[in-house]
Order: sequence, then structure tokens, then C-alpha cells
Amino acid sequence: MTRSRLDVTASVCVVGWTVGALAARKVGLWPAMGTTAVVLGAATLLFAYAELAPLLRPRARELPIGLAAGAVMLVATYALFDLLVPLAPTLFGDTTGLYAEFRTLRWWTAVALLVPVICGEELVWRGCVQSAIAARTSPRSAALFTPIVYAAAHVPLGSPVLVLTALGGGVLWSLLRTFTNGVCAPIVAHFVWDLVILSIHPLA
Repeated sequence: MTRSRLDVTASVCVVGWTVGALAARKVGLWPAMGTTAVVLGAATLLFAYAELAPLLRPRARELPIGLAAGAVMLVATYALFDLLVPLAPTLFGDTTGLYAEFRTLRWWTAVALLVPVICGEELVWRGCVQSAIAARTSPRSAALFTPIVYAAAHVPLGSPVLVLTALGGGVLWSLLRTFTNGVCAPIVAHFVWDLVILSIHPLA
């Protein structure tokens, strides 16, 4: 019964995220995906809290691990961006377009919204979906397969940059979830990366 409830919740989250990505073309990236993350994150707590509760307990080591992982991802992002822009001329324009979407909100509003949005996103993907996949395969398989599903759910956004970012970030965050057996480190790493890339030192 427990696994069945987790499976249903995870399936609803994957479908709901894909629908939110489709809606983003009509209502905008922030309203669609921000709302989707918060609503689905709340739904996972409501319907699968018993299964996710062990992942939500903060441990002292998760903060430094999350900070270190966020820093590593930032270094890799800046290095790869500088390397790929000359090879893929459309990359800079696509990235600039994403920043234009982000800047439809005041910067302090956007930064404040990052906390509930990232928490919801990690509860959905590294919490509910990864747990459901791990229950049917193995933790290692789930750490590899979850980022693929995560990236695929971003395809309707129509942004190759976001899909590749979801895949790359998803791999790191899923590995963190497996290594720490919790979602706190992925939340910290995700927040650090988003905060710096979107507000402090943008790519474009």
C-alpha cells in the first residue's frame, strides 16, 4: 500500500510537471513552473509524507556537503558555458532569453521565491520521484534514471538550455540525495547554484 501510494504520487508529479512546462509557453516561465513546484511539493508532503519523512530530517553534514556541491556546480557551469558558446552560437541568445523571463520579477522577489520553489522541486524529484524509482530498481539506478525523467519533463518548455541544465543539475542533485540519504543537501546545492547564476553573477 505504501509503495502504491508513492508510485501514484510520483506519477502525478511527473505528469503535473510536464503540464506545467507546457503551460509556461502561455503564462510565462515563473508563474507556471514556480506554481507547479510549490503545488506539487505540497502534494508530496500531503500524500507521501510517511515515505518522505526520513529524507527530510536535517543532518549537520548536509549543509557543508550542499555548499560544496553548489560551488562545484558553479565552477563547472561557468567553465562549460565559456567553452560551449563559441561552438553553439545560439546558446548565448537562449540563455539571455531565460534571464529575460527571470527578470519579469523584481530581483528580491525572485530571490525570495527561490526558497519555496526549490524546496518544492527537490521534494518532487529527489524526494518522491527518486524514492519511487529506487523502490522498484535500486538507489544507484534511481540516481541515474531520475535525472533523465527530470530533464524530459522540461522538454515542453522548448528550451534546450533548460533541458540540458536539468539533466546536468539533476545528476548532481540525485547523487547528493543518494549519498546523504536526504533532500537537504540537494536543496542547499540547488539554492546556491540558482542564487549565484540567476542573481549574483549571471552567465549572460
